[in-house]
Amino acid sequence: MHDLILFGSYAHSTEKEHSDFDILIILNTPVHWELKSLIRDICYDVSLDKEIFIDSKILG
Repeated sequence: MHDLILFGSYAHSTEKEHSDFDILIILNTPVHWELKSLIRDICYDVSLDKEIFIDSKILG
């Protein structure tokens, strides 16, 4: 992974009670669908475990 960037309401300290976490994941390699699916599955599992919603954008 090259970088992980938090953006949106949490990055600007304007979040509300049910705001999601917007993250941009920048990879060092091209993104193929299997890797994108794996990352989204991990975000989903964390979302369920921590009772939050993670909206991920993936670039490679």
